[in-house]
Amino acid sequence: MNNTNFGIYISRGEYQTIEKNLIINNSDGINLFESSYNTIQLNNISRNSKGLMISGSSNSRYTVITNNLIHNNSLYGLYLDSFRNNNDIYLNNFSRNGINAYDDGSENNSGKVYRYRV
Repeated sequence: MNNTNFGIYISRGEYQTIEKNLIINNSDGINLFESSYNTIQLNNISRNSKGLMISGSSNSRYTVITNNLIHNNSLYGLYLDSFRNNNDIYLNNFSRNGINAYDDGSENNSGKVYRYRV
């Protein structure tokens, strides 16, 4: 996925797997909006404005983000807005992003962010 507004955009999707993609030169590399029970793994997400974004209502939950290379994104490597919860983010490699990972922090209930490299 290259040179578009969204590399991958899922709105209100459930049980989707995004795996083994090269996602470069987009506004948002991957954007999940009000989507739940998804898996994002083994992707190379680079040279986007925002590499990976989870947004929407409290329906943005139970997503696993693991083993991704998230690098050289100009604004954010990972952006979590205020209305998502119970997401697990682990074993990702963040490097050379404007901000490697940003969590709005106001609604992340019971989610885990651990074991990542910067």
